[in-house]
This record gives sequence, structure tokens and C-alpha cells, in this order.
Amino acid sequence: MTEKIKSMIDMAASDGVITTEELRLIKRMCTKEDNVDEIDFYLLQLGCLVEDKCDFEISNDELVLRIRNWISRLEIGTYEGIVEEFPLKKSDANHKKMLRKSTDLFGKAAEIVKEEEKKLGWVTRMGAKAGKKALKTSTKFIPGGDVINSVGNHLVDGISQKPKSLDRLQIKFELDRYMAIAKVRVDLGTLESELYSDLLRLSEKV
Repeated sequence: MTEKIKSMIDMAASDGVITTEELRLIKRMCTKEDNVDEIDFYLLQLGCLVEDKCDFEISNDELVLRIRNWISRLEIGTYEGIVEEFPLKKSDANHKKMLRKSTDLFGKAAEIVKEEEKKLGWVTRMGAKAGKKALKTSTKFIPGGDVINSVGNHLVDGISQKPKSLDRLQIKFELDRYMAIAKVRVDLGTLESELYSDLLRLSEKV
């Protein structure tokens, strides 16, 4: 399995859940160098849940805005800069409880980090790494600790975002992930089908 495919899996499964549509998109982008069986094994190692369909913590307005942004980036073909953190998935009640706990846990930490960043004037990468290490240790023996650890890392990454360099394949992957959310909402009746069709036409032109 190539590092590019592994990176896509890590992004999609950053909150402890991956949808079957995201998994399909990743496998579709595999080359001859990638072993599809390795992808399934890697997901088992991560302890990631695979869900058929689920919605995400993002408003329709923000969803449409991000889709249009990724279409624009795809038209250019490359992108260098800050990439918006992909929204967390809405999952079952137990996962939501753990999400709330981890969010509370990191809420105060995020405020402290931001205040310290203002004083220092720069983002300390070592701080983020130390935070992740402490999180991994503190959640090791807690029930559901793997999920809390994963969500916590997602929030730490959000605090200390770093510019990324994406090629056309990676941009297309991000666009397809957001389009998959839109498709789920059309099926649920929470997003206008005409709006989705317009976005789909735009995405297929580039």
C-alpha cells in the first residue's frame, strides 16, 4: 500500500469512522502498487468502524461552499495551503457520547494552546506532538479510548494546521468526499436535488 493511499485512509478515518463510500473512493484510486487486502487489514489495525451511510457535522451552506472551493482547486490542478479539516461524522449514540467527552476534554486545552500561540507568535509543532503523545497515554486503558484518542488527534490537528501540497488526484479525492455527503443528504431529503445536480455537473466538467 502506497503512502498516498495510506494518507487518504488516515484522513477519512481520523474520527474513528469511515463510510463505505469513502472506502470505495479510496479503493478506486488504488494503482497496481496497492494491495486492496492491505487496506482492509490497515482499517482493522486502526480499529475503525465502517458504516454504510452517515451524515456529517457540517451545514448545507458550508458543504456547498467547500464543494465549490474544491471544484475551483481541481480546475487549477494543484493546491498549496491550509486544507479545511474534514467534518466529523454523526454516528451512533455511544460514539456521540465519547465525542462529547473528548470535545470537552480538548475544549479547554484548545483555548490554552491558542492563548499561548498568541504570546509566542508561532505555532509550536512540538506542542502538538506532545499533546498527541499525552493523549495516547491517558486514553490507553479507558473504555473507548481508541476513539477518544482518534477524535482528540483530529482536534489537535485542527488547532495546529499546517499548509499542505495536494496534487490533482488528492484534490479529486477531497471533492468526491464532500460530494458523497451531498448525495447522502439528497437521499435523506435534506438537500435540494437540483442543487446537487448543478454541483455534480460542475465537478464533472473539470
